[in-house]
Amino acid sequence: MGSRMDQYVGVTSEARKWLEDNCCKVPGLLCPHCGGTVTENLKTTEYGAYTGMFEAEYSLSEYTTKDGHAVREIIQAQPWSDGPVFFICLEYWNDHGAHKEMIELEKRVQTLSAEREAISPEYGYNKQLTEKEKERYAEINVELIKSRCKMEELVSTNTTRMFMWSDEDINNA
Repeated sequence: MGSRMDQYVGVTSEARKWLEDNCCKVPGLLCPHCGGTVTENLKTTEYGAYTGMFEAEYSLSEYTTKDGHAVREIIQAQPWSDGPVFFICLEYWNDHGAHKEMIELEKRVQTLSAEREAISPEYGYNKQLTEKEKERYAEINVELIKSRCKMEELVSTNTTRMFMWSDEDINNA
């Protein structure tokens, strides 16, 4: 029996090369003699996270292409082999406006979730809640459902998944 642990496979080598060739970069190491850039790193922004075993959190990155489109890392598959194995693919946003709307919805969901947690940390009705708190809790749940539905719609109509792992790779994890 192996040890129980999270296993990060990440993106395919083709995806890594595509990111290197097509996305914005920032200066990395500088030459101590001339001050020129010796290496460049991909410019990334953390946009989200996923949870592994034992509540460990790992970040997901967003990149910007040279022509201004957003590309996000997303979990493609998560089979189990002595722990979760995280296969990551890329999600290319075809529409700048839809991507901006998604960012606003993500912020809204975060704010609503925090408000809901403040009302009832157990994520359920609590007999000690006032009627007003119960009403607000229910309103928040409705707003969260609507926001998440809109987010799913944005993804399904404005993104393309790229450089996905084969079923064989995933099944052999």
